[in-house]
Order: sequence, then C-alpha cells, then structure tokens
Amino acid sequence: MFLAEAELSKKVKEVMGGNDVACAVAFWGRGAEELLPSAQGQAPRVICNVTLGGTNPSTLQKLSSIHGDQLRHHVNLHAKVYISDKGLVVGSANASDNGIGLTGAKAALVEAGSFYEANTGPWRDALDWFNLAFASSPVVDEKAIAIASRTWMPPRTPGRGQAAVPGSLFSLVCAQPNAFSDIGFVFVDEVNDREVLEDLIAKEAQEGGQNGPGWALHSSFLNWGKDEVASWPAHFFEFWLKGTPRVYAYETIKTVLDDDEGHVLGAKRWDAMVKRLSSRDVRLPSQSSVANADLKLAKLLHGGESRVFRNGFELVDAINHLEKQSS
Repeated sequence: MFLAEAELSKKVKEVMGGNDVACAVAFWGRGAEELLPSAQGQAPRVICNVTLGGTNPSTLQKLSSIHGDQLRHHVNLHAKVYISDKGLVVGSANASDNGIGLTGAKAALVEAGSFYEANTGPWRDALDWFNLAFASSPVVDEKAIAIASRTWMPPRTPGRGQAAVPGSLFSLVCAQPNAFSDIGFVFVDEVNDREVLEDLIAKEAQEGGQNGPGWALHSSFLNWGKDEVASWPAHFFEFWLKGTPRVYAYETIKTVLDDDEGHVLGAKRWDAMVKRLSSRDVRLPSQSSVANADLKLAKLLHGGESRVFRNGFELVDAINHLEKQSS
C-alpha cells in the first residue's frame, strides 16, 4: 500500500505502537523518544546513524538511557524502516518533526512510503534484514553520543529565511551550530542576592582567601540548580533582560556547589570571544548590534525564568521549537 504525507505519518506511529518494535531509521529528532514508550512485548530495538549529522544528540542520550544496549548505530545507515506486529513501513520519513510530525503538527516535509501487513513476505524479509543489521551494529555509548554532538546539524523549518540577519548572534548560531559546540547561552532578568554573595565571600575567606578574581555582584550567577552549574559552559554569552537589555561574553572562572544550589563566577571577555569565533570563521557582531537584533527572541527563549543552554545545539533546538509553536 502506497502512503504519503499525513497517511504515512499516521501509519508510522501506528506501527511504532505495536509489539516487538524494530526500526532501522537513520535520523532521530527532538522528541522522537516519545514514539517508543508505548511499544509492548520485546524491548524496542533501534538502529540509527550518529555520523551524518541528522540525529539529535539530546534525543540520543534519552534513548540510550531508556533502551540501553537495544539502541545501536550503523555508520552507513540511511534507511527508514519501521517494523512491529502491526506491519512494516518503508519510506523516506525519519523519526523527526520534519519527517512525521512528532509534536502533533503536520510533518514539515513531504514524505512518502509503502506499508505491508505483518507476516507477509516483505515484512519477513525486512525483519530478517533488520536482525542481521542489528546483530552487527555497535551499541550507542558515550563515544557515539559524542560523535552525534560533533556532527549534529539542527534542521531549520522549511520555508523560513536562512540568510544571516544583520547583527544577529542567533542567526549565526543557527547557520553554524558546530562553531558554538562549546559555547553556552545564559538568559537572566533577576538581580543577584547580596546576602548570598556576601556568604560566598565570607566562606572563601575562611577557606584561605580567593585564588584569582573574587566574587562580584555583576559577574556572578547565583542560586542556579546544581545540575546546571555542574555542566556550566566554560565560555558563554549572557543576555541580560532586566531594564536596558544587554549582552556580554564570559569566561567561567569558578563554580561552587552548595547542598541545594550552585553558583558561578565569570569574567567578561568579549574581545576573547571575538577571537575565539574568528578562529572558526565566524564574525561576531558588536554587543549593541546583538542586543538590538536578538532582543525579541531572547525574551522568548528566557520564557519568564533564568535559563542556560550549554551549547549552540541546545540553543538551536529551542529556537526550532519556538518556530514550530508559532507556525
């Protein structure tokens, strides 16, 4: 049976909700892990591709934590094959918003494929092929996830302008996320608590005094979650959204973890960030240009609470999510 667009998406989701799911699908986008929890019977078996830039590393991490050694990867995989006791779908659609419409919206791309009933000749042939491929494919481990992080090229919503917006940092990140793979983005609109800062200074003095720059009101990031601080980026941009919006570039000097929270001391380093990005063939606009060009989107990314994105990939994910919501 030939299927296209919405009919194909519906059939893929139906098959993925069956028993004994087995799928060799090259690329997995944001939210694709939600396709699998409803699967019954034998644990779902998945083969993906981590080298060609189409698999979201955040999704891969979630899939790995849920499915363990049932998640495999193949360096040359480009197939899109979905199998369960509810049938077989073979087509062009990846497990992504663009491919099948994961967030409930219509898939962004025009996809087509074929459906075969379970226990038919094509279904058995596909399952035999999958079993051989699965047995010969390595488990997705931390090394594989690191490869996916390096190669990840976040999709842009089709039909949206992709040319660089003059003065926009976000436009640069979306165009070249790999150049920002170790650079974070922090969105803040709350003034630091002076008492917390004074406690940090006093504690540091008790422990033998400061080593390097000391805690300061306007270069500290206080009362963040422990997990956020534990993975805080070594270099990052701050979008200050209270009063007159401003943007700064920082180098992380030190972090402190308390029982429930964490704190970060940074040092402003705009010129150093310019040089860092220049070495990657990225020309950073001026601070005032970025503040003006990206203010509206920065407020949407902030969403009413302080947030940190650890790298350009996470930021582009969030931007794509906002675009999807507004389309």
